[in-house]
Amino acid sequence: MANQIQNYFLSKYADSSFQKQKLTQALLYFCLVLGTIVVLLFFAILFLSPKTMLFAGPVLLVLCICITVTLVFLRMGKYSLAANILVSVIFLSLSLSLYGKAIKQPHMVFSSNFYFLLATIVLATLFAKRGVILFWTTVTGINNIALFMMLKARLTGNELEAAKTGFIYILFSIVLVTILSLLIHGIFQKALQKLSEELERNSEQYDIINRLFKSAQSTSKDLSGLSHSLTGTSTKFLDTSQNQAASVEEITSAIEEITAGMENMSRSSQDQVSTMTDLVRDIQDMSSITNDVGVITRETLDVTTSIATEASAGEVSLKKMNTSLSNIIESSKDIANIIGIINDISDQINLLSLNASIEAARAGDAGRGFAVVADEVSKLADQTASSIKEIDKYIKSNNDEINRGMADVMEVIDKISSVIESIDSIAGMMNRTTEYVGKQISVSSNINVQVDLVMDKSGSIKSAIDEQRDAFSEILKSIAEINEANQSTVMESEKISEDSKKISELSDNLETTIHFIQE
Repeated sequence: MANQIQNYFLSKYADSSFQKQKLTQALLYFCLVLGTIVVLLFFAILFLSPKTMLFAGPVLLVLCICITVTLVFLRMGKYSLAANILVSVIFLSLSLSLYGKAIKQPHMVFSSNFYFLLATIVLATLFAKRGVILFWTTVTGINNIALFMMLKARLTGNELEAAKTGFIYILFSIVLVTILSLLIHGIFQKALQKLSEELERNSEQYDIINRLFKSAQSTSKDLSGLSHSLTGTSTKFLDTSQNQAASVEEITSAIEEITAGMENMSRSSQDQVSTMTDLVRDIQDMSSITNDVGVITRETLDVTTSIATEASAGEVSLKKMNTSLSNIIESSKDIANIIGIINDISDQINLLSLNASIEAARAGDAGRGFAVVADEVSKLADQTASSIKEIDKYIKSNNDEINRGMADVMEVIDKISSVIESIDSIAGMMNRTTEYVGKQISVSSNINVQVDLVMDKSGSIKSAIDEQRDAFSEILKSIAEINEANQSTVMESEKISEDSKKISELSDNLETTIHFIQE
């Protein structure tokens, strides 16, 4: 109830100083108490002494109106005006009552209501300013003198003596009360000023403490959030480290498999070098056979020349030989075609050797490209062998044709003169055959050179594979060191996680303490 009354009348002073709030509260309760007393006094006079109501009624009514006006101005936030109105009306009411009593009961003036004016000075000391106190104490003194001068002629004997005594006592009381009121007012104002300063300092300190408290509370929350975040981060880091360790193990396993594959490639490269050696040997054999063919061809040419000197009589038989030798020419053309095939194979071997060099230089795919090239070289070697077989077949065919020619020659020995011209033709064709054989020997030499280059590249590839295998071994060692460092990181992550949990506990304890202080 009291709080509701204060909120209703004193809501304007919520942001005022502590001194102003206390003064307004005191004035409010004084008005309420005074109003209650006035109402009770009104009914008491009404029932106990109705005759005095004519004189006291207007005064009580004025006081009620004054209290109402004071409360209205107090609610409007005009404290000083409300206090001055209350003090002034009380002074005027009491003064008017004294003058009225001086008319009707002059002997009662200095022994009754006059002392209420002294209480009103104390009231002014509490609510009014220093100038108001001096003003009303002066008015009270003047009233005292005026009333005494007005009553002196109307009183006689003991009443006059009592009036003189009352005048002196009241005048002395006015002076004494005025001095005490001024002293009390000064002390009261200084105390209130000091209290206001202390309250202001306390308010500043409270603001500082409140800011520190809020900062500590905010720091506690931030610390709690950071600790939880650190815990989550350390957990994620721990999981990542463990996953990384698993990945390192998988990489190690994969590199070991690659190393094993490179060892297999190294062995395959050695086998390929061995195969290339066999191919070189076969090509050398083919070159030797070609040389033998050249020798045989030259010998045949010599024989043909010798036959030409003796074949003057074998013209008809030599014509038959001419036909057979024509077949030999066709077979020789086939031999030329086969030589062209061998030449093409040589060119392809050159291209494959170039590809093998490129693949060996890259070495990024661990030499797998060279395996393809090696396979193609193997196929070309087979094709070369097949071509050699074809050469052998055609050589045999040539031999058959030559044998038939020789039979014809034997048949036409007696007619050798008729085949001289054909023998000359045979000599020309044998010369061309010799040229072709020479070209074939040159091609075989080039093939030997290219095969030597392929052998060198194969050796280089084998060396590169060995170097890569050694490099992968070093990588395995580095990965093992990384794995050890990762294990150490996992241990440190676990320590960080434990420390973050401790920080979280400290933050929770700090926040609990802050909540306890707030309560």
